[in-house]
Amino acid sequence: EHLNLVIHNQTPYEITDCLIYYNQRFYKMKDISSDSKESRRIAKSTIELEKPYDMEKPKSFNIKRGVREAKLLDTIKNSLKDDLWSAIHAMAGTDKNTIYVMGWIQSDIMRPNFAQKDISGEGVTLISWQGRI
Repeated sequence: EHLNLVIHNQTPYEITDCLIYYNQRFYKMKDISSDSKESRRIAKSTIELEKPYDMEKPKSFNIKRGVREAKLLDTIKNSLKDDLWSAIHAMAGTDKNTIYVMGWIQSDIMRPNFAQKDISGEGVTLISWQGRI
């Protein structure tokens, strides 16, 4: 028995550093190129062996980027990571029928509206969704 998750990225952007939250555990998923599908299969035995997420001792994923990649994306991800993971963990509780997926797009799909003028830079978008199994 296993969980098989398939994500179809229908955006014109690559989705990077995707994480799956299922049954109080986080799992990495490969980056998903624009207009392509990526799947992740997680065996029930793997799920049972993994320790549940502990908000007191958050799990760390090593994210390696090439030199050419913009640093803004990594800075934002690292700044928000603990709060995002804790929020997802709090929303899901012990519900074993809900899956949360999140990933990052290095583009400002929805432009932020800054209070100060003349703030510019690269855009970063966090996308997330949930499903029931």
